[in-house]
Amino acid sequence: MIGGVGGWVLDVAALLEFADATTYAEAVTRAARRHSLTMLVPIGVLAEAYAARPLARHRKRLEPIRDERDMWLLTLPGDVPADELARYTALASGDQTAAHVAVTALRRGWPVVTDRDQLFHRIAPGLQIIPA
Repeated sequence: MIGGVGGWVLDVAALLEFADATTYAEAVTRAARRHSLTMLVPIGVLAEAYAARPLARHRKRLEPIRDERDMWLLTLPGDVPADELARYTALASGDQTAAHVAVTALRRGWPVVTDRDQLFHRIAPGLQIIPA
């Protein structure tokens, strides 16, 4: 946790739940609001979600990430040290998005909401995972 602020780092599967407007996404949103949590989205995660859900209705559901600054936060790869990002990218077999998620979560002490728990446990043992 940084500066008393807590939150979750969302991976691609979690963001796809939001694009698909599932009850899971609604529950995550309610929990985040109830506990005043920030949902942090690495920009590569957003790009992968857009690529996986190209329809306008899906993209419209992702607009709060850009517009609701009280709960959502975007982060760029440049927000973490380049050497750290490179090290985790290598551990993630070249997956820079997964590396960015892992580094961001580790630096903030926040869990990752993902369906790729095996990958994250391999590249960042001890990282807390919330299943998506």
